[in-house]
Amino acid sequence: MAHSGGKSWNEGVLNSVVPLKTDYEIEVAFGMADANSIQAEVNKLEAKGINKIAVIRMFVSGESWYQRTGKILGIIDGAPEKPTLAHSNTKEYGGHSMAFWKIDSNAQFAMSKQGLSEAKEMDDILLFRALQLSENPEQE
Repeated sequence: MAHSGGKSWNEGVLNSVVPLKTDYEIEVAFGMADANSIQAEVNKLEAKGINKIAVIRMFVSGESWYQRTGKILGIIDGAPEKPTLAHSNTKEYGGHSMAFWKIDSNAQFAMSKQGLSEAKEMDDILLFRALQLSENPEQE
């Protein structure tokens, strides 16, 4: 599950999971905890016979959309049932519906809590990028 961005961002996210596809069935739900997107990708996995799904959230902060995603998956109580079209509680945001309802699934879900900023590798990544941008380290 990743925040959607431009074409190069989305391709980067999709390319990052390619090595995992040799051992795992992988689908990527783009959007910021959009029930429509999550439901579509869960449906694909369930159609392949997958009934235990790990949701790896690719957000900078571990808190970003954590509660909302848990509610959509049914891990955390609080999401309403899927609304009828006449009573939809969706909002359009950046090309995503931002739908909020508990998805229809019999799968068991586990969800990551850690954000990218909390990963041990992030310090090295930030240092590397800062050094790439730096022109005069002593003065910056």
